[in-house]
Amino acid sequence: MKLSLLNAADKIVQYLWREGDKRYLFPDCIRPADSEPPPHYLFTSGAKV
Repeated sequence: MKLSLLNAADKIVQYLWREGDKRYLFPDCIRPADSEPPPHYLFTSGAKV
């Protein structure tokens, strides 16, 4: 029973995404440019560079 509910939920999510995409409800993904600096991570492994 649990598997069939998950399959039904997956189908609903796929349908909603497909319909939203057809109706342009979601903005296009914004990709970072090559000129942007890489992200700065606050936590490091402690290794000295």
